[in-house]
Amino acid sequence: MKYQLIAIAKNVFDADIDEEFLYKDRKEIAEWDSLAHLQLVAEVEERFKVEIPFEEVQNIKSLADFLKYAKGEER
Repeated sequence: MKYQLIAIAKNVFDADIDEEFLYKDRKEIAEWDSLAHLQLVAEVEERFKVEIPFEEVQNIKSLADFLKYAKGEER
């Protein structure tokens, strides 16, 4: 799952991303603006067939946070 998430991020950010990138805070990533955030949410929802509640979208601070949704874990 994390490698699929890395592939999504590579596509959205158009950058070379490694596994360490999963745990960086989005504030540390210049390419992670509000549009990229929405693109990540949409792509994760589509790829993993999940729905991230609208009120939770703002609480996603790193790519690793998406793994909880992809795995079906409650937040």
